[in-house]
Amino acid sequence: MNKKSACSRSGQILKMLGLYSEKLVVKLFFFTLMIITFLLYFWSIPSLYYNLPWMWLKITGSIIFALAVPATLIMLKQSRRTFFIISSLCLSITIWQQTIPPENKRNWKVSVARLPKISVNANEVKISNIRNFIYRSETDFTPRYYSKTFNLNDIRSLDYILSYWDGNKAIAHTIFSFGFKNGDYLAVSVETRLSKNQKQSFLGGIFNQYELIYI
Repeated sequence: MNKKSACSRSGQILKMLGLYSEKLVVKLFFFTLMIITFLLYFWSIPSLYYNLPWMWLKITGSIIFALAVPATLIMLKQSRRTFFIISSLCLSITIWQQTIPPENKRNWKVSVARLPKISVNANEVKISNIRNFIYRSETDFTPRYYSKTFNLNDIRSLDYILSYWDGNKAIAHTIFSFGFKNGDYLAVSVETRLSKNQKQSFLGGIFNQYELIYI
């Protein structure tokens, strides 16, 4: 497809949506808005599925939205007002999904049930609930925590650790390990905080399904 035919095609789409204008600047503005709206529309469908309560509402809500938007554009008179309403709706769903607040009141898995607590007094930092589990396997372990006070003046090293899995070098879990002059080490890891019976997935993480915990 050459440049001329591509411009003609974009002009036809803008006319169909009631956004066409002879002015180049206005045409570019509406074309950019159209692309953004389409992207937000495709983002909003899984957002509704992952974030609405109850499975029946997840399915029906995402399906109704997915069908209602194109149906509205086809059945109603194409106008800028109709398009702006759809754009505002897609934007509102995206903002809602991105601003869902985290919560601590869930039935957490044992491995992430206790949050660390930190108190600072000058250069001394007391950390409670430092996790130090005894692992026999990934699922067989004995929970164990302790508390300790660290002096920031005693830090002698900082290691940045990348942990890969399944041979995938594109994604890694990161860990900071602070070394102290008395031989102590404190590793800090930001991890997914899963509730019981909750499984971790790539898409679930994108659409705000999991809280985070510092371990």
